[in-house]
Amino acid sequence: MKNFRSLLMAGMKAGVGRVRLKRLAVHRHLPDLGEVEAHRHGFAQILIYLTGRGVQEVNGVRHAVGPGTQVVLPSGTWHAFHRTAPRPPLCLALDFTGAPVRALVLRVPAVELREIRDALRRLAAWSKSGNPAGLQAGAEALGLLGRLLSLLQPKPRSGAAGGLRARLEHRLAEPGAWAWPVAVLARRCGYQQDYLNRRIKEETGLTLNQFRNRVRLDRACAALASGRRSAAAAEAAGFDDVNYFTRWFRLQTGIPPAAWKRSRAARRG
Repeated sequence: MKNFRSLLMAGMKAGVGRVRLKRLAVHRHLPDLGEVEAHRHGFAQILIYLTGRGVQEVNGVRHAVGPGTQVVLPSGTWHAFHRTAPRPPLCLALDFTGAPVRALVLRVPAVELREIRDALRRLAAWSKSGNPAGLQAGAEALGLLGRLLSLLQPKPRSGAAGGLRARLEHRLAEPGAWAWPVAVLARRCGYQQDYLNRRIKEETGLTLNQFRNRVRLDRACAALASGRRSAAAAEAAGFDDVNYFTRWFRLQTGIPPAAWKRSRAARRG
């Protein structure tokens, strides 16, 4: 790939049941690469960002990504990347078939991320030995894919956890809720700020303020995707000032609302 420098790449013929791992690679974006244009593959893919930051676009929806972000792309999913930090990203990519997955962006738990890095170090050592696709490497790579797929399985959670998130979203729908300081939002939900922040981070991987921004961004993007203008999207996200909304939207996604709307329309057309 001309946009990347591959630090580790191994073609695989490993599999269990119907699941087949086609390739495992670690790519570093070239320094002058600011974005990767929208494209898709004929296989499913999992991306793990190890370093760097940016905005990952998946089927027209933009997500902030950084170290520890996992991006799941079913076969045929349009995706693009926009860099938002000086350091070029380092990204693990696993190409596979046979495992039904849905498009998803999530955080990898810190313990799992350490295990992923350890597995990559072992794979790199085997690669240097001249046998990157050998039995040991194949087993390691397949185990890594299995570990990442297991993170996608629904985790049992108490009704209190689900109710906590629902209560927060309900409060955010109240008039003027977007202007509340985080401490006020927590109090309106019936919790101390530190406790609510910790519980929301455990459930979503986001801080309380990041979760609120994610909800606002989802509402703004939904309005833009339906064909509404930036002013209507600003209102849907709780902004009175369209110019301020435009700056905020660009900070979240890397591009202004009008450009996001055009890029989505172009892909759908």
